[in-house]
Amino acid sequence: MKKITFLSFLLLASSAFSQVNPIDFEVGGNGAIWTFGVFANGDDPAIQVIANPDMSGANTSATVAQFTVRAAGEEYAGGFTNDIGTFTLSASNKFVRIKVWKPVISDVGIKFEGLNGNLGELKVPNTVINAWEELTFDFSSFVGTPAAVDLFRIVIFPDFAPRTQDHIIYFDDIKFSSTLGMKDFKISNFAVYPNPAKEAWTVKSQNVIITSVQLLDIQGKQIKLLKPNALQLTFDVSTLPQGLYFAKINSDEGVESFKLVKK
Repeated sequence: MKKITFLSFLLLASSAFSQVNPIDFEVGGNGAIWTFGVFANGDDPAIQVIANPDMSGANTSATVAQFTVRAAGEEYAGGFTNDIGTFTLSASNKFVRIKVWKPVISDVGIKFEGLNGNLGELKVPNTVINAWEELTFDFSSFVGTPAAVDLFRIVIFPDFAPRTQDHIIYFDDIKFSSTLGMKDFKISNFAVYPNPAKEAWTVKSQNVIITSVQLLDIQGKQIKLLKPNALQLTFDVSTLPQGLYFAKINSDEGVESFKLVKK
């Protein structure tokens, strides 16, 4: 790791310095002039704050962070900052959100480090490519543990997966909250089983008509498109290679995504 400044050390040492939130990378906001380190990423290109390259979708912020993940980097290549301040995970900040724009589907990881050790990273995959998407990380299981006290560093793993080429990834609007948003509380309309599966997956709904199912590989490439217009369908996956896939299920109620494993 690199770029830990003397200022960051002083902030860490100051018990009066509290959590900075949200991290929006805007002029006059938080993050734009912070010091970020990069690790396990080949030549470790610096995290840059740039103009938002895609303001057409879920993120209309003026500026965002750019992370270039090297093909030569490790799966866990990432970046970190100590400028978030010293804080404790609690009922008031146990959920963490981050917006990402990625050219591939892979896990995004977040973890925190502190004076009492490190919290293991949580990983959530993005479900769309070449578009902004907000991911939510639930750290509530760590609340009340010794390691959740006096945290001073956030670590972000934007592409936690093997890769054969460089990927340019953008992230923005890192926020902490006490509750999930209403859309996060929504009970899924669908069940997908078995998972993992060897021969076939079944998608079932109790009362919502399934209009289409897209099966995507880890790169976001569509493998199958099914249009059942029914409450249930089963589709054969026996010839697919083992690995990770994603199903995007469309209905009149919206779109839901599922992470699936082919064994």
